[in-house]
Amino acid sequence: MRICSTNIEDAVLREAGLQPVKEPKDADAALIRVDAPYEHRDTYMLENAFRAGSLDFDEAFIFSVRSLSESVPVILIVHLDRPAVLTALEPHVSALVGVYGTSDEALMKALTNEIPPQGRLPFTIPRSSESIRDSAPDAGGDFHSLYPLGHGLRLESSAYWDAEVRHQA
Repeated sequence: MRICSTNIEDAVLREAGLQPVKEPKDADAALIRVDAPYEHRDTYMLENAFRAGSLDFDEAFIFSVRSLSESVPVILIVHLDRPAVLTALEPHVSALVGVYGTSDEALMKALTNEIPPQGRLPFTIPRSSESIRDSAPDAGGDFHSLYPLGHGLRLESSAYWDAEVRHQA
């Protein structure tokens, strides 16, 4: 399988049995690996040690994913060190993967099913920032979610691209 990725090393893709290509037009799929959005802050003591601010991806990133998805299936891999609003991206990706500090090597082993991938969300993924602002401040997860706390899946096939996906609530 030919994979286009700007942020996963070619050697890691090759080790996983995939063929890295530079151009999306030459690829069977594109892998995009990003961090959950945040705003750098350092006004107060220790503030720069924690990611804070908006949970929304910026419009330029959403546009780039949407444009890429018009030419090749996109697998979006989001490092969820905090929740992220994924609603605008979800319709444009073929797969959405949440990771929590996973190395590229371990990620590729999971995507190619060398290691059986499975997991559950440790927090709710909000549908929008507005839904968070409109929720009761003392009722975590009270808002209308895109994916609820504990949402997860397990792949049952020999490889991601051929997988039957079973969602588990």
